[in-house]
Amino acid sequence: MSKGPHRADTAAPAAALRLLSRALIACVLAIPVGGAFAQAPEGAPPAPAPAAAPPTAAPTSAPPTAAPATTPTAAPAPTTAPTAAPAPAAGTELDQLRETFVRLKQELETLKRQLLSQGEEMGAAARRLAAEKETLAKDLTDAKKTLGRVEVERDTLTRELTELRAAHDIALAEGRAKATAATEAERARGELEVQLRAAEEKAAALQRSSDERIAAAEKVREDLEARIHAAEEKAAAVERSAEERLAAAEKAAADKLGDAAKDLEALRVRLVDLDKERQGEAHARAAAEQEVSALKAEVASLKDRIAAAEAEHKALQGQLATAKAMLPAEAGGTLSADDLRARAAEAAAAYVAAAREAKERPTEANRAAARDAAARLRAAQTDVARVLGAQGLYPMRRDDTLGVVASRFYGSGNRWPAIFEANKHVIANPDQVLPGMTLIVP
Repeated sequence: MSKGPHRADTAAPAAALRLLSRALIACVLAIPVGGAFAQAPEGAPPAPAPAAAPPTAAPTSAPPTAAPATTPTAAPAPTTAPTAAPAPAAGTELDQLRETFVRLKQELETLKRQLLSQGEEMGAAARRLAAEKETLAKDLTDAKKTLGRVEVERDTLTRELTELRAAHDIALAEGRAKATAATEAERARGELEVQLRAAEEKAAALQRSSDERIAAAEKVREDLEARIHAAEEKAAAVERSAEERLAAAEKAAADKLGDAAKDLEALRVRLVDLDKERQGEAHARAAAEQEVSALKAEVASLKDRIAAAEAEHKALQGQLATAKAMLPAEAGGTLSADDLRARAAEAAAAYVAAAREAKERPTEANRAAARDAAARLRAAQTDVARVLGAQGLYPMRRDDTLGVVASRFYGSGNRWPAIFEANKHVIANPDQVLPGMTLIVP
């Protein structure tokens, strides 16, 4: 609260006191000058010598040349004596006026102290409201910082997922380019599995951290709403108290200063000033309520942003689940052995179609498509072999048969049914195996 209202609180009672002093002085001066106060000094000297005519009584008596005229001059003495009697009454009236003046002055001092006390209480209430507003603004800033950290971690997870996809694509490209280097492909796939597990752990940690921070943000929101409600209740209580005290002050002023019209007018002017100050406090309270409303709007916006972050986090989890769906369970994915066989069967059918097309129309584009289909078939068979625990893979060459492959791996061509059984999902006839197809060696 500024110092202006305090100066007004002290100046108004002083003005009222000056007006009251002037009114009392005017009352004193309004007593007739030719009455008891003027005749009392004249009536005292004639009392001890009524027979002799004093020189001051000559204007009221007969001319001095006539001897009998001295007797009538003493006769008016009884008429002057009654005029000296009201002197004690005038003194009593002056004392009463002085007592009234002192009493009114004390009442004005009391009213002045009450007004100063009310101004101090209003200032304390305004300072408490300002402190509450600063606390709410600080809590809102902390919530914004928390949201910023959540967004940074979300961006970090997005970048890691992008890098993981890029690494996965690079690993697949290297697998196609180095189809014969099975050991290198296995090592790259193992690294990819490690990265996928690390990404899953990071995603889980981020989920837990996001849940905790969302809970913390929700708690901050509840605390902000509670403080805003408390601030509104405090403001309403301050307003009610100020109005009650102002009404009491107005009633006391009206009761105590009913006999002094001029002083009452001065106090009415002061009450108008107090009403203006109250209106100023009401404007300040309205401004504080607007700021509180703005803080509520910011809290609502913060909740919306947190909800958006949660939605984006769920989307990232969905993308991660999609990536897992493309890998076997041993690599951290969700594909089963049957799913892997079905994928290998699709790759085998695509390779058969591409090889037939390249044979019928031997263009460079058809041959490249056949090579890509063979690479995809090898990658799919690699996943199946890992799940089944097979000892390796074998790319069929021209003039190769299942018996030749069994002889190379088992030393006996009679064991070809085992190879056929392990590859029934990609070959339907053991006597019709196309060169370039990758078979699993159990």
